Amino acid sequence: MLEYPALGYTTAPHYFFTCSDEVLEAAAMYIPQEAMVYLVVHQTPTREMVRDLAERMGVTISDERYGIMPEFAPRGGEYSATVGVMSPDSLGDLDVTLSDDGNYMLNLRSEQPGSNDPDAPTDERAVAVAEDFVKRSGLLPKGSRFERVGLGEAVTENLPGGGDRQKPLGTMVIYTRDLGGIPDGSFAIRINGREQVYSVSRNALNLTPFRAYPLLTPAEAVEALRVGDGSLSGPWAPPGLWEAVVDSIDLRYNSGAPGWEMGTIQPVFSISGITPRSRDRWSAMVPAVRREYLKRLDLGHGGGGHAGGGAGPRAPR
Repeated sequence: MLEYPALGYTTAPHYFFTCSDEVLEAAAMYIPQEAMVYLVVHQTPTREMVRDLAERMGVTISDERYGIMPEFAPRGGEYSATVGVMSPDSLGDLDVTLSDDGNYMLNLRSEQPGSNDPDAPTDERAVAVAEDFVKRSGLLPKGSRFERVGLGEAVTENLPGGGDRQKPLGTMVIYTRDLGGIPDGSFAIRINGREQVYSVSRNALNLTPFRAYPLLTPAEAVEALRVGDGSLSGPWAPPGLWEAVVDSIDLRYNSGAPGWEMGTIQPVFSISGITPRSRDRWSAMVPAVRREYLKRLDLGHGGGGHAGGGAGPRAPR
């Protein structure tokens, strides 16, 4: 038995859901009958792990500096350090935050973009720089693929003739990890206008397979949504019941609500659509594992949403 996945609680609008046969049939064509549930593997971060990440970013930690660093994460679950060459006003050039579940954030201070720097690179150039970086560093999680390019950061710039514009300072290249055909986690690289990597973040937990579980069908997932068995958000204003049309049903892995320590990651249906009474879309998550395999806790149903339960079996540290 798995504990109910922690989807988080959202005060949901009062919707009446409709879904066409075409949408259900399209989803059923690629959604499998079962999917693997994974255990999250926890490992206490060490200074050796931090040094390895730094070297992959091109930053060297001297033996003297390494010797005074804590051997293990001071708080057990997260190791935070600034490493590299020290100066009178800096403890180093690279900020490292490494969690015990494998996620991390790396920020290179010397390459942080400033308002006077060149504009962020084009999407094509950013992808080329990112591809070179992942080949050189080996940091891209196994099974990841390129997903999209986005804005890393920007600043408002005053124009000489008056007015202003959003000046792009960084371009972000995002990869998504694929687990058996189901997306899970991300890996993001930010690149400045000099075409240098200045930030790397991994949001893809260390995992080991647990066991495969049978899944709801798309039609059963929509029905579960109708009875409030999920997490739902979207436009709403009183009075009355709103019609909500389902136009998208996808399957993905859920890594838990923010701040919730997950023992497993489980597949969930990501369901979304439109309502004629608003321009904004609504979205929902519904646990995909069949209910006979989920331990029912106090789900706290309210307004169509609920508070998630526990996180399932824990992996050994």
